[in-house]
Order: sequence, then structure tokens, then C-alpha cells
Amino acid sequence: MAEIYAAYNLALTVADSLAPEISETINNVGEFIQKLKNDVSNYVGGIQDAKKMKANFKFAEKYAETLLKDPTLPDSTRQKLSHTYQTALETKDFFCNGTDCNTTSKDGKGPNIIEELITPLCEQNKAKLLALNEALEQAQQMIAEKETELIVAGSSITCGCSGLDDILTFDRDCKNVILALEKLKKSIATKAMLHKFEASITAIGQIKIGDVCIDKVYIHAQESPSFEVLLSSKKKTTMGVEFDVSNSTNKFKIDIQDTEAKDVKIDAVWKYLGNSSIDPNLPVDVTLLTLSTKGETFLKKQEAVITHVYNDAKGGRSKYCDEHEGHSTSEWFCEKSNHYYNEILGKPTIGLGHLITSQDELDLYCSQTLSIDDCMKLFREKDLPRYETPLKNAVDVKLTQYQYDALVSFVFNTGSGGLRDRGLFKKLINKGIFDEDKIRKEFEKWHQPTIVIPRRDDETELFINGKYTFRGIEIN
Repeated sequence: MAEIYAAYNLALTVADSLAPEISETINNVGEFIQKLKNDVSNYVGGIQDAKKMKANFKFAEKYAETLLKDPTLPDSTRQKLSHTYQTALETKDFFCNGTDCNTTSKDGKGPNIIEELITPLCEQNKAKLLALNEALEQAQQMIAEKETELIVAGSSITCGCSGLDDILTFDRDCKNVILALEKLKKSIATKAMLHKFEASITAIGQIKIGDVCIDKVYIHAQESPSFEVLLSSKKKTTMGVEFDVSNSTNKFKIDIQDTEAKDVKIDAVWKYLGNSSIDPNLPVDVTLLTLSTKGETFLKKQEAVITHVYNDAKGGRSKYCDEHEGHSTSEWFCEKSNHYYNEILGKPTIGLGHLITSQDELDLYCSQTLSIDDCMKLFREKDLPRYETPLKNAVDVKLTQYQYDALVSFVFNTGSGGLRDRGLFKKLINKGIFDEDKIRKEFEKWHQPTIVIPRRDDETELFINGKYTFRGIEIN
């Protein structure tokens, strides 16, 4: 299997290096082979087509020769690959010289005088090269199958709680479930920031982790053809475990569809994958960061999670829906006097600082009390992206995880508008200036209303020293 992995990695490296020559972005080897097959089918001759064919041959030569040396390759596959490879090499000069396959003369005024010779020869050569690409594709599929077999065989997770084969447990995708979990676990263990899936994934199966039997694990992501999972974004949800997808608003989800002992089963998956936290002291590109679990706890302390609609000027004990009863539904935000506190107009809020912005939304949340889990789901899905995206767009330098967490809290409280023009970003952060006294002074400029002063002090301490505190007391 070591040779198989080496062959695949070499192929991916070669494909990636040749991608510019065919003006394509390469996500995986199979996709590259398909692009080359398209180039062969569409070949008509000329400089540009010759350039693409040279890339085709460079890839085929390196990949085929590596595969042919692999002792694990079945003899029948080896013989087919060897034959198609040698046959395809006979066409190299024809394609790499950009031989004209058009059936009209170069001046475009009439038929090609040797059309009877060139057209059949062109089609024959295309067929030879396509056969090689198809043989490489078949070998690539074999690599993927062997990779799955190796990883599943070496996993401590079993398919089906009884250890029976998929066909007996009706969990035909459980090997793909194990494969995805093992790949994530390996990337997390190496403290990688991202894990790349070479293709979209949807798999469901019954698995056993230790003594915990999970009847239905559903792994899915709305991405295609390939995507990168941000490992530091690992979070528990009411359904299972989820990760953010890089450069996307979608999620990579590991859902537990069982109803019995759901929390125990979610915890088993969570623990099996391991700790996904990146080094909090290591500055990284902000596009690779998301609010950490500790950062979320910090924000929950600062904001408090309120399960009913409250008046944000009066605090979590207030009942905005009661205040609003009898008021005109056409007024938004409602400016009746009983919504004010210390001359500040209070606005309806719920959960972790979720501002309600329409009468329909107010009617919805006034009719119910949310659970803590529902509040956090609302925060993660609706509110957090509205602050993280402009924050990332406003920062040009690398930040540590704790610096990023501090800024998320700061922006969540002060708003996301005009971040680049604020002194904290414009004069300091984006110029790489992290002087403690200067940073403190910029945070202190946001001390209004005075009720936020303790929060600003906590955010400053977090940004400068990496200490997660609430009113100066460290959060466990």
C-alpha cells in the first residue's frame, strides 16, 4: 500500500504542477484525468492544443511508469496499462507538434488536400490516447478502493454493531463513514488546520465506537467536487458534530440520527475525533480561524443566553413581549416610552444577543421560549457569520486564536460597520503594531455606555495576554 500511496501523491503533485498548462484548477487526480480526456476529445491541432497534449503526456508518463512498478497492481490491470501506454506513446509526436486535424485547408478556403489521410489518423490517435487515460482512471479508482480497505481494516471502529458485513446490516455506506472519520481523526492528530476532501461526500451507516453502538451516522456536506474542512471549527450540536467549510457558509456535518442515548453517541464521536484546537499562540491567516469553543464560552459569559425575548437596554430579566403588547405592529422599531431605559431605546433581543429585526420574527419568538441549544443554534447559524465575515475582511495580518476570539466579541458588541476605519484596525492591527499600551487605549475608546467597561477590559486582556476572563476572573 505504501507504493499505492506514493503513486497517488506523485500523480497529484504532477497534476497540480501541470494544471496551469491546461488552464485548469486541479482538485484531485480523477478530475485531472477527466479534463485531459476532454482535451483529447476536443483536439483539433495548433499551438494551444499541443500545449495541453504535452501536459497530458508528462502526466501519463510519470503516473503510468510509477504504477507499472507497483507490485500490488493486479497482473491484468498491469498488462492493460502497459499496452495502452506503449500504444499511446506512438502518438506523442503527432499531438505534441500540434498536427492539424481540421478537414479544411489552413487558409479556410477549401477542403484539406490530404483530408483522406489526416482525419482517420487523427481519430485513431485520439482513440489510443483516450484508452491510456481510461486505463489510468481505472488504476486511480483501484487506488481509492485499496485506500478505503486499508483504512477501514486498521480502524478500531467497526461496521455494524454485530460486526457483520454491510450486506447483512444494510449499512452499505458504513465503510465510507469510517473512512471519513479516520481521515478527519488523522488530520486533527497532526494539528493540521484544514482537511481536504477530494470529492463531495454523503454516507450513512451503522457503526460501533468502543462499546457505543450508533445505529445511523449520517455524514454530509453540500459541497462539490472538493472542499476543505476547517478543523479548528469543530463543534458539538444537538444533532452531532460539525465543522465549517473553508470559503463557504456550508457545514460539514456528522449527524447522529438515533434518538436513544443521543448525547452519549455524539460524545463518542466527539472524543474519537480528538482535540481539534490549533496552537492558541500561533498567528495564522484569519481565513483559517473561527470562534473557538473557549471563545464561544467567553462570549456567552459577556452576553448571557436568554431564552425569552428581552429589552436589550433593560437586560435579560425584562420581558419585551409584555412591554410591546397592544402596540401597533406597524412600528419598527417600536418607540413607545416603556421601551426606553435611561433615554436608550431598547430593542427586542433573544438568545445570545440575537437582535430581532421584524414584526414577523418578533411574533415568532414571543410565542415560545427557546432552549439553550436552540439559542446557540440561532447564534451559530444566523448571527456569528454576520460578524465573522466583515471581521475577516477587515484584517490583513495573521492573528492568534485568542486575539481573534477577542475581536469577535468586540465586533459582536460594537457592530461590524466601518471596521477598517477604526483606529484599532487602521492604526495598529493592520500595521502589525501590537503594543500593549496602544492596544489598551484603542479598546478604551469604546467604553460607552459605561456598562460595557468591564467587558471591554476582559476583551483587552484576552487580546493582549490570551486570558479568557469574566469581570477579571479567569474562565475555566
